[in-house]
Amino acid sequence: MNYFSHILPIGTKKAEIILINPDFSKTELGTYAPPDNHLGLNRLATYLDNKNISVAILNTTGIKGENTPETLSKFLNNNHNNFSVFGFYLTSWNITYILNILKTSNFLDKKIVFGGPLASAAPQPLMDSLINIGLKKIGVVQGYGEFILEKLILYNLKDVKEAWVYDEGYTHKGTIQKFSQTELNSLPLLNPKFNISQIYLMKCIDNMDLGDNSISDLYGYMGLDTNHGCAFKCSFCSIPFLGRYVVSRDPKKVVDEIEYTSKTTGIFRYTFTYTNVMFYTSDWIREFCNEMIKRGLNEYINWNGYHHINVLELLDPKDFILMKQSGTDEIVIGVQSIEENICEIFNRPKNTYEKVKTLVEITKKTGLRLVIDYITSVPGENTDKIIEFYEYCMKNDIECRNYDLKIYPATEISRKPLDLINYDLVPITGDISPELGAYLLVKKDQDHKLNTYQLKLREFNNRLKPTLKVGKYIINNINNINELIDTKIPNNNLIPLKVKKSMILLLKSYLNPNLKTQTTEYKMKDMFKKLSNITEDSPPILKKLKTQLIQKMGEQKFNELINKYKNS
Repeated sequence: MNYFSHILPIGTKKAEIILINPDFSKTELGTYAPPDNHLGLNRLATYLDNKNISVAILNTTGIKGENTPETLSKFLNNNHNNFSVFGFYLTSWNITYILNILKTSNFLDKKIVFGGPLASAAPQPLMDSLINIGLKKIGVVQGYGEFILEKLILYNLKDVKEAWVYDEGYTHKGTIQKFSQTELNSLPLLNPKFNISQIYLMKCIDNMDLGDNSISDLYGYMGLDTNHGCAFKCSFCSIPFLGRYVVSRDPKKVVDEIEYTSKTTGIFRYTFTYTNVMFYTSDWIREFCNEMIKRGLNEYINWNGYHHINVLELLDPKDFILMKQSGTDEIVIGVQSIEENICEIFNRPKNTYEKVKTLVEITKKTGLRLVIDYITSVPGENTDKIIEFYEYCMKNDIECRNYDLKIYPATEISRKPLDLINYDLVPITGDISPELGAYLLVKKDQDHKLNTYQLKLREFNNRLKPTLKVGKYIINNINNINELIDTKIPNNNLIPLKVKKSMILLLKSYLNPNLKTQTTEYKMKDMFKKLSNITEDSPPILKKLKTQLIQKMGEQKFNELINKYKNS
């Protein structure tokens, strides 16, 4: 069965390694996951390809139709002879899928390597789990994998001392892999043929037709990174296991990559989000922004970044103006909480609320939109304080995105003495070893007051209408769009041809009365069909979703919907 063959890089029938991102988190809930650029695998594949090592990427996002762990298992079993090494990107969200796929695989005697957040955070219990299901040759990369992966492919596992390995009974513990400044800057520019979202977009640009894809599927922000490591130690994050070290890419190199990928693919929207922290010094920011302006990239590039509030606090207001001039209209920050006791649990800065208020004034003056992330369902939180902050955000036209607390392996928060008496720990990973367990915190008793305000906040966020732009051009009305299509964009010599076509395709789509802006919404039929088949072996998240829906809509209404959709 070759169901996945069409998304492998063009011309790839065989490769020395296949890198797999088995993401079924949305399809399990009955939703479609749009094409996703997996930046980590893209960088690994680009590096290996540059070393003349043949590589394929199988990223399951963006695949319409049949897309399940069972389908992936059949594909790998039927095509395992085409690949010498299998590489899996491993998280708390997909480990159960991967283990189940491997239990039924017919290639357990081949080299199988693992990387990603979970592999980095808990290599020893991961090795134990993999050995227990019968794998014969295992490599686990802790940290960044480009250089070590090359060795895992070319050498005997026993000779790769940097990795955690198991080879027919032989075991070896590896070390955390980090990049020096020189090594980070030596990495080649991303190769578009390994980016599934770029492949989809380039086909649409060539045909000047979005086809079945929505605008939001293909015109989201492509992820890029500016640094490795993190100087902060947030207790809920797994990055601090690397230690509080940071190496940053040369800002000119980052601009080189933006310029290259834009010219070759037509992408003109970027976000810097790989380690969730963007800039550390004003010197870096100024050099980056000035380079964007010097090359004229601010004529057609839109970008944003995910920032730590302590970094933004160090900047001069002129830096915010410079960032806007270089192509950004948005500042995204992880506030996480304004409560001092919660900030202490999270190892986050104190006086956060005052820092946010200062930042709000600066962004208002410079015309930048502010987006904030906030974590709730935390033991000890104060509902009234959270609601006060929600009201502040809505009053000041700030988009505030809310997330429930999750506890991942090897994070500091997993070792903190939290009072969990009023919370359920819902396992994300399923019934596997406690050392690999990841959990979602859910209050046992519904906080109806907070639930009401969170719904109010989501509705407010949906009503916010950020400035709609393509490059430097603001979209105001239909006449404005036609002018951009007919004259302004075609006549702008600073815009690469591929980007011009991409911009015009986007603008023409805005004129379409049947515009599809989003295809990732829940499909009621698919979701309730999935919920109607829940058993004790179903993923814990699905079982919890069923419980929450019954609590919110009542058992009678829930059963009515189950009966309506289960046989449709």
